[in-house]
Amino acid sequence: MKLLKYIGIFAAVVVGLLALLTGYAAVKNSILSSKWRAALPVNGKLVDAGTTKLCIIEKGTASPAVIIETGLGSTAAEWAGVQDALSKRARVILYERAGYGHSGDAQGARAPEAIVNELKFALEKEGITPPYVIVGHDIGALYAEYFARTDPFAVVGVVLVDPLPLNFERFKKELDPGVYNNFIDRTPGLQMGRAFAAMGAMRALSIVPYRTYPSVIKQDLVEAWSQSRFYETMVSEYRKGFREGSAKLAEAGPFPKIPLVVIEHSPKLYHDDMMFWGVPVDQARKIETITRDAYDRYLKLSPRAERIVSAKSMKNIHFDEPELLVRIVDEMVQRFR
Repeated sequence: MKLLKYIGIFAAVVVGLLALLTGYAAVKNSILSSKWRAALPVNGKLVDAGTTKLCIIEKGTASPAVIIETGLGSTAAEWAGVQDALSKRARVILYERAGYGHSGDAQGARAPEAIVNELKFALEKEGITPPYVIVGHDIGALYAEYFARTDPFAVVGVVLVDPLPLNFERFKKELDPGVYNNFIDRTPGLQMGRAFAAMGAMRALSIVPYRTYPSVIKQDLVEAWSQSRFYETMVSEYRKGFREGSAKLAEAGPFPKIPLVVIEHSPKLYHDDMMFWGVPVDQARKIETITRDAYDRYLKLSPRAERIVSAKSMKNIHFDEPELLVRIVDEMVQRFR
């Protein structure tokens, strides 16, 4: 009996110590995250966006201005190299949406109209006037399209980089539930990530959810993915964008007849990636078919649309083949000189 008593006491002590360590890690993570958010990037500034403040980094001077709408969960550090290259011949606006990076907290649901209105408000405050060429990656493509539809005379060209497929119902209807829940629907993973971030685990383990990225930005990535609010924002954007994006775009008006380039990932590399994660071959083929059909929708937006397929990238073309991205955007800009 005494042995059982001592074992119980020991177990209670261990549980108590683990709770203290977890609490300490969470508090430390919160303090470090606040310090990182307050230290703005070089050339970055907080700009009034109406309901919050956006961290905006501006480089270059030549017109038209290039506005970069990053992907789900992206920060300015990821696109700094692309901005530097483009700014040699154009004015390039890189910013972090509310709830990400160094920007203020997101206010309310992250619907496309809220995000685009915040950006327009900040651009006006900074005196960054049209014409604009908008580059949208992943879910940023949704915001780029919404911007062009709601302000067609301000936008002279759009480049969509591996845009988010908006045919949500087809994925859910045609894929096996296990594949859909584990490979397509990002919500469960984001919710789990939020719990790990809140405990300080993402920081302690230096977890970065990318297979390839420039090593120079690793610390910025770790900092970004260590913030609980980061995941809350992603979940809100994802739910409002992926699940309601098509309806929002239909309400926004027609897409203008302007130059549009859709840069797509390498089908082979994406297929190989799905094989790496254990997606069955037949399901991988369905995913790629549905994705290609979604890209065909983008190509029908404008009679001046064209498709470019990357040879080196799965999803993050700004990491894997930035030279292609820079060349395409630069060519778009030169059309209006």
